[in-house]
Amino acid sequence: MLTNSEIAALLMWFDRLKYNGVVVGAEEGDPLTITYVTGDVRQGLYGLGRKAYETHQALDAYQLLDVIRPEKRYDSGKWEGYSKGESDLLCRRVSLAPASFDRDAGDVVEGVLVRRDTGGFWRRPMFSTPKRFERFRMVSGDE
Repeated sequence: MLTNSEIAALLMWFDRLKYNGVVVGAEEGDPLTITYVTGDVRQGLYGLGRKAYETHQALDAYQLLDVIRPEKRYDSGKWEGYSKGESDLLCRRVSLAPASFDRDAGDVVEGVLVRRDTGGFWRRPMFSTPKRFERFRMVSGDE
């Protein structure tokens, strides 16, 4: 049910979660393992271009990943105070969604694609499993 780009990106995220994931305490329930990838790592280590990276929107809508956006990043992907320097502080964080592979893929993907084609944007189903976090705020070591 997934495109080649979505599969490649999903494998990248699995690798990052396994070897570079950070466990953080969840507000409710079990701890959460999150990770991120910068453009240099995505292209240099995994050989994936921006188009493959952008599949995080579809993978989030399919409820395979929970994509967690930094507070200063807009829905469009741009962020406040943009500069040419790359910062991992502004990268989206990703976590494996709970029970992500326990649902019928055809039903999930078809529903998401119909909504995307109708509305022009990626969105999770109305009664889907909620993300454990929507946004995060970066804090300095002093806080």
